[in-house]
Amino acid sequence: MDASTVPRHALEPEAVIADAVGTVEPALDPNRVRAVVTTTFPVGTQRRRLAALLQQDPSWLTQGRPQSPAIVDRFIQALIKNGAARVQPPRCGVCGEARRLVGMLPDSETRICGKCERVRRDKANPCAV
Repeated sequence: MDASTVPRHALEPEAVIADAVGTVEPALDPNRVRAVVTTTFPVGTQRRRLAALLQQDPSWLTQGRPQSPAIVDRFIQALIKNGAARVQPPRCGVCGEARRLVGMLPDSETRICGKCERVRRDKANPCAV
């Protein structure tokens, strides 16, 4: 395969990710961002997937959408631990809180927090007693 036909996110995922973060967090050193990427995602396929998502839509970093893939959530948490201030973690699709998202609404890509997942499950499976 010719290198000119391979998308940039596949060739330079760390650079693509650092560029996306740099537009949101200009105070963060790009080398630090690259270090966060390689530490958080030791497997190249993970980095390429994140780079593809951010190259296509960098707003994943700032909008806190409950449809955010778990890989974006994981990266945002790592950025926050390393000094990022403008990124926004995904929020629960039911209560809107910025909690750890552990479930999904049925027939949807909307992620929800543990509390809302328990409430949803309890409503779907009421006690028979």
